Amino acid sequence: MQKRKYKRLKRKKPYKKLFILCLFAVIIFGLAWTGLKFVSYLSTSSDASNKNLDIEKSSKDVKSDAIINNDKSNTTKDKNANSKEPSPKNAYSEVILTAVGDCTLGRDDKFSFEGSLPHAIKKNGYDYSYIFKNVSSIFKNDDITIANLEGTFTNSNSKAEKQFAFKAPPEYAKILTAGSVEGVNLSNNHTKDYLDKGFQDTKAALDSEGISYFGENNVWTKEVNGTKFGFLGYKGFSNNKELLEKIKSDIKNLKNQDCVVVINFHWGEEGHYEPNAVQKI
Repeated sequence: MQKRKYKRLKRKKPYKKLFILCLFAVIIFGLAWTGLKFVSYLSTSSDASNKNLDIEKSSKDVKSDAIINNDKSNTTKDKNANSKEPSPKNAYSEVILTAVGDCTLGRDDKFSFEGSLPHAIKKNGYDYSYIFKNVSSIFKNDDITIANLEGTFTNSNSKAEKQFAFKAPPEYAKILTAGSVEGVNLSNNHTKDYLDKGFQDTKAALDSEGISYFGENNVWTKEVNGTKFGFLGYKGFSNNKELLEKIKSDIKNLKNQDCVVVINFHWGEEGHYEPNAVQKI
């Protein structure tokens, strides 16, 4: 009996060894598989990290490029702004100038008040816009309106010895403002109907209403739409060499200031519609 048992034990030994070898192989395979997975995980994490770094770097580069390009764009704009070509000196602009003839905004005290201009003002409730109401839309839509102011704005009673002497109260200067008249010529044969006092009162009344004036050694300059204008006024009833020289000098002075010169002459013969000898010079 003992001998058989021994033999049986001997037979079992090869199976046991095989089992142990298989188990060892499984363990080795499991460890190897786990190691490979771990290495793969590390590699994937490293790639992802590198990709994130690349994305961040790319984003920074894009932002940097955008800032640089923006700076270049701003620099270009600044250069373009500073390098604007100056407007050509001979560039044209439109200016509408309206010139009105003789305006006597008062009366001679020898005339009847009934039917006079002051009477019309009174009848219309001292509405000073009444006088130019039929043409004020034209005057308002131009750039400059000028007129020949043939009379005075004064309360003085000391007048020149002459056939007609015209005056109106100083507040009648509002007629020009209400009618959109910007400037008046003072050089005419009625400017000093009430002597120098009346002349000074007239200029003061015009100043109070913001109305510019020219003539009698006064010059008015005004810039419109980039063009500068110079206004001169004269009485031209005779061929006076001294006057001609003065006109030439006045024109030259304004030309030196780059002005377009506008001259208002009070001349000619009343009741005649053709130029006389003086006007043809």
